[in-house]
Amino acid sequence: MLDEAIISFIDILGYKNLVNEHCNDMEIIRSLEDLLKKSSVGLVEKLKKVPPEEEQIVEEYYQNVLSKVTVRYISDSVLFALPISKIEFSRLSFTKEDTIAHCAHLYFRLIANFCTLFISNTGLVFRGGISKGPHYESAFNSDGIHNLFIFSKAYIDAYELEKKAETPRIVIDDALWLYLNKLSNDTGKHFFNDGDGRKCFDIYCSLQHDGYSERLLTGIKKGVEANMRKNINKHNELCKLIYFARFHNMRVHKDKLNFEKLSIRMPQ
Repeated sequence: MLDEAIISFIDILGYKNLVNEHCNDMEIIRSLEDLLKKSSVGLVEKLKKVPPEEEQIVEEYYQNVLSKVTVRYISDSVLFALPISKIEFSRLSFTKEDTIAHCAHLYFRLIANFCTLFISNTGLVFRGGISKGPHYESAFNSDGIHNLFIFSKAYIDAYELEKKAETPRIVIDDALWLYLNKLSNDTGKHFFNDGDGRKCFDIYCSLQHDGYSERLLTGIKKGVEANMRKNINKHNELCKLIYFARFHNMRVHKDKLNFEKLSIRMPQ
């Protein structure tokens, strides 16, 4: 039997144009590589040093939670994996379901941090899908050749969800939504209902009314507005950016954030 895993397949919209424009600029290529590392693997390493204040978890347990999340890059796509059937540790005060819920909470927190940090630095937005199912992956190194083998229904289902999402949003599979709700009553804070009834991941779910969030949202505002100006005559690209801008503006007006001055200006 393959492991059961939660897989998030996230596509960077506009990546092809970025490559076409800067394929001969090593400085930009290196800066993008560094940003991807900083906003994914770097976040994991940072979190390992600073256990969250909101959870009463000893350090060893917390490190085990962190170790279960993997991040892979495949060209313009990012793959976050949480192999839930491999979660075989816990503490006396937690059930196995509690531990899986803690891992899932951190997993979504990492995805939210990745998305907001990346958009803030590039102005590029995302579309994606999140699913749960059988998953197998194997990384190996032979004679200097690095390989990654993935055989995964969860990956395929997440990929198909990403294609159906159409707009810049990250859609969750209905079966996974029900599973997460059985694990924890806090699941809802990570997701929202979109206009067509789809459950979508809220990439702003970890932001607060604080200085760090204000800096991130300022970068997102500037980056997306610049991306809009750049794509003003490209209907499809502009429509996607306007969709994201409406999501952003709705979220920054909420009481939790209350950064109305950071609304994205729509093109005239």
